[in-house]
Amino acid sequence: KIIEYKSAVPQKINVILNGIDYMEINSYFSIKTTNNNEQLILGTLARFTYQKGIDLMLETVKNSEDFFRSKKIIIKVAGDGEDFLKTDQMRHQYEIDDIVYFEGQKDDPVEFLSNIDIYISFARWEGLPLSVLEAMSCPLPCLLSSVTGHNDLVKNNEAILFNNTNPVDFTNKLEIMLAQNTREELAKKSYELIQKNHSLEKMTCETISVYRHL
Repeated sequence: KIIEYKSAVPQKINVILNGIDYMEINSYFSIKTTNNNEQLILGTLARFTYQKGIDLMLETVKNSEDFFRSKKIIIKVAGDGEDFLKTDQMRHQYEIDDIVYFEGQKDDPVEFLSNIDIYISFARWEGLPLSVLEAMSCPLPCLLSSVTGHNDLVKNNEAILFNNTNPVDFTNKLEIMLAQNTREELAKKSYELIQKNHSLEKMTCETISVYRHL
């Protein structure tokens, strides 16, 4: 967009991708026990705002309630925000309290991630979402809305993308991920993506390089 609006010349633009300490996250995750329950647990870390699409998630669950119950799938949401009360009322009105659980703000997001099976996001748009990078570092398989930010991150099937306004598309994609081997393969690909493009070391080195050439 910067080039399109002629605000800068391409030769002077440096893109530095978000980086995280994926090794520390992974080491914490590796010592946690896996979920041995019959339930499949989906989870997301999100602010309760319009951007994050928690309302779209609730609409999807309501429209696919039989699917979630028959497959013994639940969703845990960690976070807070300006739309929390409104969204919580929506959850109660839809009578899906036993499928979708709001767990409030978490001081330790990695601990939350260690207790879910699949990371999901219904965001309407993103930048380069750190919560998804953290989930991939665990590593967790990810099911993400096909929007700006997620599409920029996922280039070679490192996660499964879905239409966040189409409940059938979401459940179809989720059904693919019910197979343990599919989840394991996605988790492996997502971790390799983080190692290659989103390490804290890579981000730091690239940032220092830019300053040195000013």
